[in-house]
Amino acid sequence: MPNFEHYRNNLLEKGIKNNEQLCEKLLEQTGVALLPGSAFGLPPSSLTARLSYVDFDGQKALDLANTNFDESSSKDQFITTIAGNMIEGIDQLNNWLINEK
Repeated sequence: MPNFEHYRNNLLEKGIKNNEQLCEKLLEQTGVALLPGSAFGLPPSSLTARLSYVDFDGQKALDLANTNFDESSSKDQFITTIAGNMIEGIDQLNNWLINEK
């Protein structure tokens, strides 16, 4: 569950005061969908969210792992091959946060 507390002052300048507003703004501006921490019992004022890694083809991952994915390849390359959309979403989230500062 990412904690965006470090960005609180910058987010306040954008009118973001709670985790629901944070998640709405992220979806609107980046296309990245997170669930607010308040949906999991955390206070709405906390700037927390749930990030779920579910956008990948599990069978493809198992098949690739069972072929002993090129031993010289890095684990990062395996993740990029299987879960490219997740990597792109995390990059978009990171870029949005950097630009919010």
